Amino acid sequence: MCEELQLLSASVLSLVGLLRPLVWAGPLIVCLPDKLHGYLDSPVPLVIGVQHLPPAFVPPPGMVVVRPM
Repeated sequence: MCEELQLLSASVLSLVGLLRPLVWAGPLIVCLPDKLHGYLDSPVPLVIGVQHLPPAFVPPPGMVVVRPM
């Protein structure tokens, strides 16, 4: 999660790169539009970059929220 789009996209793509030698096979969304926040409740593993979380959003168990400095 980051408000700066360039930092958000760089962080999401570098996070996937840190998995090497493994390869991320699930969905990867660099920047999720605000109107598609329903994907955050998806039952499959995702790597998603968002600029803002919905106000009443509570991360479910097992979800990791990364905020770059």
